[in-house]
Amino acid sequence: HGWPDLPQLWSKLIEEFQKEYYCVTLELPNYNKNRIQNKWGYEFMDIVRAVAYTIQDRILSKSPHSQVTLVIHDWGALIGLVTNKFYPHLFNRIAAIDVGDNGKQSEWSTYQKLFTMGYQW
Repeated sequence: HGWPDLPQLWSKLIEEFQKEYYCVTLELPNYNKNRIQNKWGYEFMDIVRAVAYTIQDRILSKSPHSQVTLVIHDWGALIGLVTNKFYPHLFNRIAAIDVGDNGKQSEWSTYQKLFTMGYQW
């Protein structure tokens, strides 16, 4: 999921999908303020590696021939896209929903960058 949405956004969809598919949901570190693990945050690539490890550990280690579809949403999509870039062998498909990043931040104006930074606070 992405910010400012909560994991519960997906509850009803997962309920339906679990009738036919094995679903794994991820909560990004420090997203839940009641369980902050590192008050200074995490390096971006540490989160990417954690996502890859979770897919490997929770799905592919149990069923190596599984076809994994990564569903990514909003700002969480950036993590999913980078995970796919570095670990493409983990995913068969990606469904990106309400993606806030087009991968071309270097082309953004100063205003766009500042607006995005403010939105994230």
